[in-house]
Amino acid sequence: MKKNRWIAIGILMTVVLSGCGDRRELTEIGMVGAVAYDTIGEQTNVWMDVLQQDAEKAQLVNGAGPGCQEAYESANEKLDRQIYPSHIRVHLLGEDYAKQGLWEMGDMILRNQSFRSDAPMLVVQEGTAGALLQSAAQQNGVESEKLYRLLHENAGLGRTVETTVLEFIKQTGTQGIHPLVGCVKAEKTETGAVEISCSGAAIFSENRLLGYLDEKQSLICQLIRGTPVHASLYLDKSGTSVEIENGRTKKKTDGQKAEVFMTLYVSVTGKQNTMNTETVLQETKEELQQAVLQTVHEVQQNYGIDIFGFGRELHGNTVDLAQWDRQFVQMPVKAQIKTILKSAGQKID
Repeated sequence: MKKNRWIAIGILMTVVLSGCGDRRELTEIGMVGAVAYDTIGEQTNVWMDVLQQDAEKAQLVNGAGPGCQEAYESANEKLDRQIYPSHIRVHLLGEDYAKQGLWEMGDMILRNQSFRSDAPMLVVQEGTAGALLQSAAQQNGVESEKLYRLLHENAGLGRTVETTVLEFIKQTGTQGIHPLVGCVKAEKTETGAVEISCSGAAIFSENRLLGYLDEKQSLICQLIRGTPVHASLYLDKSGTSVEIENGRTKKKTDGQKAEVFMTLYVSVTGKQNTMNTETVLQETKEELQQAVLQTVHEVQQNYGIDIFGFGRELHGNTVDLAQWDRQFVQMPVKAQIKTILKSAGQKID
């Protein structure tokens, strides 16, 4: 018994003492915070922000090649350290690159175990991904962290969507729904400074960028999908600010028609002595019902695919999911929304 105990202790000590035998110092690796992918001419261009040892500033490097793997390796050759992608916070996708499809990028990330497949993606509108990353670098702080926080905060408010690489790949392989990816853009202000904003969503079909949703359409799509959000809505008729939180969402379809049922919790803030909560709840319900029907109709007519997930409710049905998008385009959709008052307050001018 004692012999076996000492053997076990010896094995444990060997494992513990050898665990850091292949460790690398921070000065030997370059931790990547963000990767930007663009198509420039016939080549793929990759920009990366590589964190310095103090993690308060980053070095931007880029590389080009016939594919993203070659571009990634080209960028690595420009550093005196080995690139370490396990700390990637966000992947930026240029419009032209996203329109050509994300198969190669997804394959590279899944094959390389050091890449983070749980990092979210952002499609860059009106410009290249590399240019936006450089614009972010002109501001103080770490570029990747700023972009990630901007995405995360706006997704929680329903202004955009947060989709990781792995979630994107899963949705592209799931019939009955098409993936959405968050959007980001850089615009110059009157003072000449660059302002980066994050709103709306990019629609993908078979791994390719197809089009966009605006901020309100992005919110409606997430409500239909049942994604948790805490969004703001201004009601023009009553001049009231409303905060919306998801309750229960249920979708139904028999292959001929579709319905969505939502329960939303509403927090109301209005002007003193002018607020009627019942009226506000009714106005909120009517406005959201109209927005749901309008958003679904526009997606049906403009893109011809199901981004809402109605097709995922066809389990056990005889409908051919391979032909689902064609059916969905012609399908009438109804919306039933129940608004429940969560809290009410008054705004004093």
